[in-house]
Parts: sequence; C-alpha cells; structure tokens
Amino acid sequence: MSAFMFTHDYVKRGVLPVIGGSCKLRRNGVHTFSLTVDGGSALWQRFDKDWRVTIHDEGERLLSGVPLKIVETAEGGVVTSELTGESDMTWLKDMITLPDPSKAANDQGGEAYWNRKGAAGVLIRDLVNANVGPSARSEYRRPLVIGDVANGPDGTINSRFKPVLDEVAVLAETAGLTVDIVQDDNLKRSVLTVVEGRDFARRVRLSHGNGGIESHSFTLEAPTVTSVLVAGQGEGSERTLKLSHGNENSWGFRSLQFQDRRDTDDQKELDAAGTDTLTEGQERASVSLTVNDTPGRMFGRDYWLGDTVTVQLSTGVNITDTVQMAEVSWDENGRTVKVQVGPTAEDEDQPRDVKEINKLWKAVRGLQTR
Repeated sequence: MSAFMFTHDYVKRGVLPVIGGSCKLRRNGVHTFSLTVDGGSALWQRFDKDWRVTIHDEGERLLSGVPLKIVETAEGGVVTSELTGESDMTWLKDMITLPDPSKAANDQGGEAYWNRKGAAGVLIRDLVNANVGPSARSEYRRPLVIGDVANGPDGTINSRFKPVLDEVAVLAETAGLTVDIVQDDNLKRSVLTVVEGRDFARRVRLSHGNGGIESHSFTLEAPTVTSVLVAGQGEGSERTLKLSHGNENSWGFRSLQFQDRRDTDDQKELDAAGTDTLTEGQERASVSLTVNDTPGRMFGRDYWLGDTVTVQLSTGVNITDTVQMAEVSWDENGRTVKVQVGPTAEDEDQPRDVKEINKLWKAVRGLQTR
C-alpha cells in the first residue's frame, strides 16, 4: 500500500509516510479511510489539513479524498498521527438537489422539482453536473469533470432538496450501475464515472476449497414489506391511490406500508414508486468474506465494486451476486481484504431496526421538502 499527498488544487507533494491503515469502499457510496502516519517524518510535517490524499494498492488507485480528522499521539518518544477522511464521493453527500440548479438555494420558487426521464446513467451525469459539476453555480461547484458514463436502462427522477448522493444511489442501484469519483493527476481534477458492472460469475469463483475464502458469515433476512399503498395528488378521500403487492416469502411475514407521492399523479410513476419500495424491501441473502489473494483472484486488480462474482461456501450454499463493499487493511503482516457480496450494501454491524429508522428518516425528509 502507498499513499500520496496533494495540495487542495491537486499539486503533488510527495509520499505520505504511512505505517498502516485501512479503507472501507462502498459501491455507490462514500469511501472512508484511516491511516497511521509516522508523525516524526519531515514529509508528514509538510502536510496541511486542506490537502488531499490518494491511496493505492498493488498498482491500483483505490480512492482519493480529504482528511476530516487528525489525531497526534506521542508515547515513548514515538510520534504517530491518525488521519481519517472520506473520498470525493462525499461531495454528493454534502449537496442537496435544487429544483432549479441555475438559481441560488434561497431562490427556488420557480420549479417545484428537478424532474427528468431517460437513461439512468445520463440522469446521474446531468444531476451531478448541474449541482456540483462544471455546470453548477460557483458556490457549489467542485473541481470535478465528467468522465465515462454508461447509459443503463431508463429511469426517472423527481427530486427536491434531497441529498444528491441518495438520488444517485437509487438510480444507480436500480439500473445496475456503479458510480465513483476519483482524482486524475494529469487533469488536476476528480472524475465522475458511471459504469456497468462486469460479469465475472465464471471467472471469479471464491471458495474455501480453492483458497479464495479465509472465513465467511452468511446472512438471510426476511422481507420488510409485502404491500405498498402509494398515494398521489389530491386531498383526503380525493387522493389517487395505487396498491402494489409482492415479496411472497416463506417467513410468514406480511406488511402493508404507505408511501406519500403527492408530487405526482402519473400512474406509471405511482406504479414505479410501489415497485421500487417492494424491491428495496425484498428478502435478502448476503455474505461477508475475508478473502485470500491468489495469483488469479485479487480484489482491486481482478474484480471491483459492482462486479458479479460467485461465492461457494463450505456449507454448500452458492451465491452469485454483486460486490457491494470491501474493507482493505494493511499492517506489518501484510494486506487483509473483507468483501460483502449481495443485492445491496449493508454495514455488517448495523442492526435491522437501525436500517428501518434510516428508511423512515428518508421518508420524513421527503415530506419535509415537498
């Protein structure tokens, strides 16, 4: 593993004297990192808190981003610094969707929503470009350029004052796309890419038998919804209602949920809203693995977030699904990689009730911004 320092305007300032560390990589999310640095190094003494960091492993750039916290510790005459931060995808987390991105945030009286239909990749590109990219207002613009963008299947977006990252993640995951923002040293900017996942189901097979898996945990979860009542425009008994059913299961679980979509009365959009909620709440199977690098199977080099791989567990369970998360750590013993494979990314230590609270919070935010 290696890390490099850059000024806030992407001028390279040398190697970051890293002793060890880790990074957590999330498909269509913000990557995070924690690095232990030789605090006594003259190179580290040059580092300023508004500088940038890039992290590389086995010749591949894993992420680029900025520090958010620096802790210096001195013990027995040895000084170390702990540097933690987030990737450039945080720009999407830190900006909300403006109905009219050409106007100031406090001057949004014209358009009620940023409403678009079309290829999901193009919608993601246009949303990012208008709010934080080259076409954004100067006060919100980031040092970002638009790179390769896969079209993907058609999608829709109808957004008002929601985190850009939330909208991007929904569009990308529904369309099977992977979004990231990574620094380009030559351009002295960070580049947005939207790509389709590669199908490595036959090429990348991880199992205990072939040495690809060190250990695993396998999780089955019941669905969280089986019926959705979507309410469109209107008041009281005059509101348009659409009932959708799905997620039949062997858990004996049933749940009717309400979804407020007073922003639209389009039957197709109401149908899509119900279908999306059922998809988000479907029964899930996921597996978290500690993987071993082999000559033909190394994370970062041979497969990446968004790629489809096959996992063959010693219990006889086979899973062919998407790489959603990866945690890579380095210490004096070398590199350790943990990956999560499944339909969606879930933090391993996040209990189900917290997940439900997060969904409720998103719903409340949706009501607050209408």
